[in-house]
Amino acid sequence: MKSLAIILTCFLLTAGAGFAADETSWASFSDRSDNLLILTYLTADLDTALGIIKSLSIREDPFIGDILDYFFTHISPDAKAPRQAGILKHTTVLTNLLSNFFSSDSEKSELQVRLDSNRKELAEIFGSLPYLENIDLKIEATRLIGLSGEQYFYPLIVCELERIVDIMPARNELFTQPEEKLCIRLMLVVRDCGIQEARPALQSLSCRSRSEMLVKTARTVLSSLVPSP
Repeated sequence: MKSLAIILTCFLLTAGAGFAADETSWASFSDRSDNLLILTYLTADLDTALGIIKSLSIREDPFIGDILDYFFTHISPDAKAPRQAGILKHTTVLTNLLSNFFSSDSEKSELQVRLDSNRKELAEIFGSLPYLENIDLKIEATRLIGLSGEQYFYPLIVCELERIVDIMPARNELFTQPEEKLCIRLMLVVRDCGIQEARPALQSLSCRSRSEMLVKTARTVLSSLVPSP
C-alpha cells in the first residue's frame, strides 16, 4: 500500500475546497501504519473524531490496538497517567470506537478477525468492567465480552448482575434508563453465552424488580438456561 501521506497529498491537490467537507473519509483506506496519524484526528474536536471513526470502521486492516490502548490509558482508574479534564471526550471516543469498529452488524468472520487482532487491548478493557464509570462504555465492553467468547471474563458479567441486585433496595427496585439498558445487555450476554452462574441474580431480578422489561427479560433468559446435569 502507498504511504497514506502520499495519498493524502494527491487527494488535497485534486480535491481542493471539497476536501474540507470530506476530511475524514481517507481513514477508510488506511492501515495500521497510519494509526498514529489517525490518533491525532481522534484527539481533535469530537465531530472530527466521530467522522474518523465512521471511516475507520470500514477499513480492511483489523488492528487498532494502539488506538484503543491510548484512550483506555487516559480513562482507566488504574492508569498511571493523570485523569484529564477531557476524560468525558476520551470516553465518548472509546465507546464509539468499540461500537463501530466491532459492530454486531459486521460479517461474523470479519468481526472475529477484528476481535482476535485486538485481543490484548480488549482484554484490558474487559478486565476493568467493574470499574468503568461510564455506563455506555460498560455496555459496549459487556457486548464485546459476549461476542468474543472469552470465558475468563464471564464471572465479571455475573458480578455486575449481582451488583445490580444489591443496589435494588436503595433504588426502590427501579433504575435509570441507562442502568436498565446495561442490565438488559448483561442478561443478553448471559443468555447467548449460557452463563449458568448468573441464575441466582436472574431469579432475584425476576422477582424483585419493578421494571416490567427487566422482569420479562430475566424470566426469558432464565428459561433459556438449561441447568447442567
